[in-house]
Amino acid sequence: MAERFVNLLKQRHGFDEWRGRNTLDENLFIWKFFLMGRELPGWRPERVERFDAPQTYAPRVADTADDRPATHTPPLVIRTSRHPLTRPEDTVHRVRRIDPHRPATSQPPASAEDVSQERPSLIQSFWSDPRSRTGALLDVSIHECSSREAAHELLLRLLAQFQSPLITRRDDAGIGDVTFADPYGTTVLFARANLVQVVRNAGRSVAPVHEPAGYFDAGLTSKPAPTPQAESGAAPRLARVRFEETHVRVGVPVPFDVEATDMLGADIATPFAARTTAALREDQAPPARPLMFKIFSKPTGQVLAARGNLLFRADEAGSQEVTVYAIDANAAAASKRVRLVAE
Repeated sequence: MAERFVNLLKQRHGFDEWRGRNTLDENLFIWKFFLMGRELPGWRPERVERFDAPQTYAPRVADTADDRPATHTPPLVIRTSRHPLTRPEDTVHRVRRIDPHRPATSQPPASAEDVSQERPSLIQSFWSDPRSRTGALLDVSIHECSSREAAHELLLRLLAQFQSPLITRRDDAGIGDVTFADPYGTTVLFARANLVQVVRNAGRSVAPVHEPAGYFDAGLTSKPAPTPQAESGAAPRLARVRFEETHVRVGVPVPFDVEATDMLGADIATPFAARTTAALREDQAPPARPLMFKIFSKPTGQVLAARGNLLFRADEAGSQEVTVYAIDANAAAASKRVRLVAE
């Protein structure tokens, strides 16, 4: 997008007034987000598509007036389904395993520049209202970005797709860190943490979207209660959250290691998993189950993502706290907390 046009967009929408805004008492980062199908009470998911951007690509050399697309691999459709709303992945989720006895690889660690170049992933979904006789349908798009700053930049560019001057900022909406909407309640765009959501009508009849958007936002910011193994039968196992150093430098992103396992995965010999596997044909692989992560940090530290790695950046000196929640497709959760010192 041409720099002159971007500057006009920033001026029109007051970008400097909400850039980097966080309305929570602590920072939030959501990683590997997926839909469970229960996010919008009263609405039923009809179609879900996930587009994962590649982790490596050739960044554009410079913006051009005609805004040619960057030369990178097109997004890949991971799954299209009605139910369940999952994506096929390894049941063990690892991020940059740290082994002091293993020689370092030639690939440099992810940096702040890598964060700024990271492409967002996209989940596009359609939700119907079973109570509606007129065909109410919502189009809900969720973009997962590498940082809150990247999410706000993307929100600005999405606003450029709406030609109507009626789409304005709504600081009174009570949704997201920053929200834009039309005066009729038929379209809402908002950013929460590193996610950007667009909720709009896509059916024959018009339905108000403020309430569904509010439900969705509340689900993003909620902290799941860790699920005891005895209650769930198979709560996720969050084996590790570890930093190379417990003392970090202010303003310098440092990688950290996370490892979590979905206990219902086929490679785990739990009774439930054994029954699930036995019910399948010999030539049919067990279904993969996803894990998502909510990472809360305070008082000033922020989590970022780049090249499949998670990074932590302390913005001020002093004690820092990072709490990681691993959440499975049944909403069962496990958590770990780490304390650091920024200097």
